[in-house]
Parts: sequence; C-alpha cells; structure tokens
Amino acid sequence: MKPVQFSIPKTQDTSFHVQKDEARNFYERLHQHPEWQITAIHKGEGILFAGNSSTPFQAGDVFMLGSNTPHLLKNSRNSLTELETGVCSISVFFGRESFGKEFFALPELKQVDSYLKKAKRGIMFTGKEKAILFEQLSSFPEKQGLGLLIDLLSMLRFMMNFREQEFINSQYYDADLESRRDERMQKVMQFSIQHLDKEIKLEEVAREANLSVSQFCRYFKLHTRKTYIQYLNELRIEHACSLLRKADLSIAQVSFETGFQNLSHFNRQFLKVKKMTPSAYRKHDHSY
Repeated sequence: MKPVQFSIPKTQDTSFHVQKDEARNFYERLHQHPEWQITAIHKGEGILFAGNSSTPFQAGDVFMLGSNTPHLLKNSRNSLTELETGVCSISVFFGRESFGKEFFALPELKQVDSYLKKAKRGIMFTGKEKAILFEQLSSFPEKQGLGLLIDLLSMLRFMMNFREQEFINSQYYDADLESRRDERMQKVMQFSIQHLDKEIKLEEVAREANLSVSQFCRYFKLHTRKTYIQYLNELRIEHACSLLRKADLSIAQVSFETGFQNLSHFNRQFLKVKKMTPSAYRKHDHSY
C-alpha cells in the first residue's frame, strides 16, 4: 500500500499554495506530495510521522517536510461535540518549479536550494525564535501578490539561519527508493499508527505484511535495524509524550491510551526510551 498521493490545489492567481486546515482531526492516512510543506500548528497536539521517524507536536510548533516525504499528523484524542474543531494549522506548499524551472538554480538562491535539500530529513523548529517563524507563517492567509512571494523568500532566509532546529529523520529519506524497494513497510506503519491504543500481536501485523511471523521479524529487522516490538514501543512512547501534556490525564490513563496493558511495563519502556520517568517528563515539560 503506497502512501496516498495528494494533489495540492493551484490557482491562476498564485504560484504556490497557502492552506488553513481546521477540523476535528488531522488527516490520518500516510500521504505525500511533490511540494515542500511548511506548517504552523495553531491547535492540536499529538505525533508527527514523517519518513521513517516520529516526533511530538503541539500548538505553537512549526515544521518543514521535503518533497514526497510520507507523513501524517495523529492528534491526541479529544472529547468534542460535532460542532467543535480539535485541530487547526496553516501551511504553505511550493514545488521546485513553482516559480519557474530554473528559479532555485539562480546563484542568489544557491544556499536556499541547499537548505531545501536538507528538508528531505524533515525539520522541527524549536527555541525562542520559533515564535517569530510561527507569526510569519500565520500571516500568510491575509497576504497576496508580490508581497506574499517576498515574505516566503524572507521566511526561507530566516529558516536557513535559524539557530535551533532539529532533523526529524537521522538520515535522508529517499521516498522513491523506499517505494520501489518495498511497499509493505508503509502498510505496516499505517497499521501500527492506527492501532497505537490497542494490543497488537505479531501475527496481526505479519498478516498485514503478507508474511509469516518469522519472515516478518527478519524482514523488519533488516529494513529498520530494530525489532518490531522496539519500533512499536518507541511510537507509543512518543504518543505518550503528547498525552502527558494533558494535565487531566493520569499516568495510568496515558499508559492505557497508548496501548500498554501494564503500568509498570509502560514506566520501564518510557524510562528506556526517554531516559526519565513519565512523571519526571511531565514535570520537565510543564516547567517551560
């Protein structure tokens, strides 16, 4: 199962696309598109899955994804009425040829082009300067014409010199190579993400990959250098981090919501992945 191939809408009035998403949930299917994506989260919290990695997100965060990087935003569960919205984001999408085939080959844009290539790893912006970037991007829906284009280029220059930014993936994610090599990994990831709050048996995920359990275990270790259980626990711990930001959820509730059937096992896995206990993480996160 390949990630859903999105087609970003274009108009005759703009060479790139600015989009505001406001709904109960973000789109929870792995998808990709050829455009770069820069997103500011206005409402919602959860996990951003991008390439082969994941990272927590919350309101105020800004991230950038490279061309054709499979991704999805899985927001934490919210108790909403049918009329309420649980998430809101503002994104800008632009492609290599949005401003002309040779635009990013211009000598003046050499550094920008190099930076955009790095975005294939996915970038999460952190630190105090993040608020400036958040405000820049959030103002885009109100602008148009030449001013909007100038502001995009100005924002890219600011991002290049951003002092605190983290790569989401430890290495470049080649979506085309991954797609050609093996599509079943995407199916495994999608299944895992959709069932994070439930018990997942190896027989079930092996069936999704159309392999026997022993074949699946060898296959997964070969492609990720970790066991499936290690991978699943890491996903669940990242999801737990987003839930721990909710003061109304006890640690036991967070454990249950992230698929751990045993609180002591949850505590051990959290300590193993984050090098601190869930209660220490909650205290540390709320101290900022």
